[in-house]
This record gives sequence, C-alpha cells and structure tokens, in this order.
Amino acid sequence: MIATHRRSLLVLLLASLVLLGAILSQAAYAQVNETQVRKIGDKIQCPVCEGTSVADSPSPVAAGMRESIREQLAQGKSEKQIIAFFVDVYGPGVLREPPKTGFYSAVWWVPGLAVVAAALIILVALRRQRAGSAVQPAAAPAPLPTQERDAYRKRLRDELNERND
Repeated sequence: MIATHRRSLLVLLLASLVLLGAILSQAAYAQVNETQVRKIGDKIQCPVCEGTSVADSPSPVAAGMRESIREQLAQGKSEKQIIAFFVDVYGPGVLREPPKTGFYSAVWWVPGLAVVAAALIILVALRRQRAGSAVQPAAAPAPLPTQERDAYRKRLRDELNERND
C-alpha cells in the first residue's frame, strides 16, 4: 500500500512538473510574442497619432493594429509580410522609416546632396574672395597741376575761416 501511495505521489509530482513547464513555456511564448509585436509596431506609424508608432500610441486604431500584428504572428507570418500588409492597407506613409527605393529614395539622398552643394558653394565663394583680395589696388591718381592745387587750397582755407568766424 505504501508503494502505491509513492507511485501516486510520484505521478502527481511529474504531472505538476509538466503542468508547470507548460505554464512557463506559455508565459515565455507570450513574452517573445509581445516583444515581436512591439518590434514590428515600432516600425509602423499610427494613422491617428502624428509622430507616434503603433507600439506607443494609446489610440484604439493602434490597439487594433497591435492585435492584428499578434494575429498575423500567430498565423506564422514574418515581419516583412506583416509590414507589407499594413503598407497595402494604409500606403507607404504608414512606415516610420520611408522605403529606400523609388520616389521615397529622395528622402535619403536630398539632404546629403544639399550638404555637398552647400559645401561647393562655400568653396567657390572663398576662392573668389581670395582671388579678389590678391588683386593689386589701382594706381594713385595723377597729382593736380600746380595752379589747380593752389586754387583748391585757397578755397579750402576760405571755407574753414568762414566756419570759424
């Protein structure tokens, strides 16, 4: 009789361990799943809250999108497939990071090209300024003939004397 109680106890203990393992694996799966939902949600823009990801948005639309991500992950879809689904539904503007192809590639190239163009403009302006400062100043004007110079001096003295009086 003691042997049957030991067997029953052993079976009960093994069943408890299996159940505990199942509960822990389900919790680990749920954690991984939520991590994946957050990772994918960070890449998608909430259509209601401007500048907020689906993962961070409190809106009901974002909550529905997160639930859709969970469902698609449960169906075994990959991250790329899930993101493609949202792009099909909402358009490429739903992505937080624009695609690097097609028209959207301008978002990636234009700022770099603008910096290069500005640097070239500054270099050209600096070279022109240096070239302009290297030019010799014009020669001094020829001196006035003696008669004109004496007449000018006399007129200048007369005007100064008038102001002093």
